Amino acid sequence: MDRDQIDFATKRGETFVQEYFYKLMDSPQRSELVKMYKDESSVIYNGTGFRGLGQIQNCLKELPATSHRVDSFDVHPVPGAKPGTLLINVSGTVKFAAIPTLHVFSQTFTLAPDPTAGDQSKFFIYTDMLRITATS
Repeated sequence: MDRDQIDFATKRGETFVQEYFYKLMDSPQRSELVKMYKDESSVIYNGTGFRGLGQIQNCLKELPATSHRVDSFDVHPVPGAKPGTLLINVSGTVKFAAIPTLHVFSQTFTLAPDPTAGDQSKFFIYTDMLRITATS
């Protein structure tokens, strides 16, 4: 892996984390998140699996309002996968509406190049795994 690949991954990862958590997930525009997935995408939310846009959209609708604080994230290009495929690990705390306790979370995404786009700058969430690990 060369420095350009790492820099590309880091920039894309930082932009993704800001958009996913702060611009969409924690906002009234949460329903827009579904546009980041494709029908072949899958989500595992605390051990419960969802596959395809319909199931993922229903999962996102059912979640209460949230407020995230991302403490750290790490981004890795995935060797042997299509160029532009990234693994992103995010950890932090989340507060759910009407629940006063902060919860620690760990979320891992695989971002893949969007096959309907003509360049590597477009991606979609191929896999999304979330685990609420403890209360803070």
